[in-house]
This record gives sequence, C-alpha cells and structure tokens, in this order.
Amino acid sequence: MATVQLDTAEAGVASAAYNTVQQVGAAFGTALLKSIATSVTTPAPTRRTANSPPGSGSRGDRLSPARHE
Repeated sequence: MATVQLDTAEAGVASAAYNTVQQVGAAFGTALLKSIATSVTTPAPTRRTANSPPGSGSRGDRLSPARHE
C-alpha cells in the first residue's frame, strides 16, 4: 500500500523503509507494554529507615534470624 504511487526504481527503497519503521514500532510498542505490565503487577519496594522497627522494611527483614548458639 505504501508503494502504490511510486516509480519502480523508488518502490524498493520505500518498501524497505516502511518495513523498517514497522518493525521498530512493533519493538518499541512491545517494550512499552511489557514495561507497563511489569510496573502494574510488581509491588513497589518499601524503604526502611534507621528508625523503622525490624520487619517493616524489605522482604529480607521478614526472614527469621539465624540462631548462633
């Protein structure tokens, strides 16, 4: 469709440019959708400050402490 009104000599270059733009657009679109889906489905990490009680920060704080006897 993009090359219908072009001369035969220019049709090849126009077709290649059209295909390239289509491929780049599809790649960016897929990356954008993946980025949005990941940000929506992944919980945001919580920050732990110096005054926060244990267990209120990242997932590592919720693990039981190692016992050294």
